[in-house]
Amino acid sequence: MKNKSMVEIGCYLGISTELFAIFCEKITSIDLWGLDESYDGGENPKEAWASIYQSAQDRLVSYSNVTLVQNYGDQASKDFLNNSC
Repeated sequence: MKNKSMVEIGCYLGISTELFAIFCEKITSIDLWGLDESYDGGENPKEAWASIYQSAQDRLVSYSNVTLVQNYGDQASKDFLNNSC
């Protein structure tokens, strides 16, 4: 799979992303990380999302093949060409 690219929708702390990074050539991981102001917090209060995003960044900083995108999945998908991943 090392010559494969993938897009991950929902990264959270980046645990799965890290595993994908070991086996794939390029990973683009998309998550809201608190971007949705209408989200009521669920198990994570709104104030926690910045810390969660930072944790994902810290976990994945050594993987040059990972790009984190803070956006809605449907909006971020517009940045990809058809069949580009």
